[in-house]
Amino acid sequence: MKKCNSVSDGKSISYEQILSYCLFYRGEAQVPQQYDQRNEGQLWQAEKMICKEFRDMVGDVNPRKDIAGLVASYISKWNPYGLESVMKTYFEKINDPEIIDFVIKVYC
Repeated sequence: MKKCNSVSDGKSISYEQILSYCLFYRGEAQVPQQYDQRNEGQLWQAEKMICKEFRDMVGDVNPRKDIAGLVASYISKWNPYGLESVMKTYFEKINDPEIIDFVIKVYC
């Protein structure tokens, strides 16, 4: 039986590898001023949490898809009523129809 906190495919990747896929978080200690109180700030928080706490949930087979799913999961937990708006900001940045379709089907 697979553990809940493990990746679905492949092996987990390093902090630096995950960071290279992040669209908002760049390793800063605090949310950048330009993101504060905006959708981008929530996305920054989600990516930071993934890098720091959920690295073992991002696999090497399709890390961008894993990260997008974790971002949507994080946002849906902490801002369920703003999920659509925040994820729209994320989708504009990621610009990958396959990942967008996956996230919409599973989380939205």
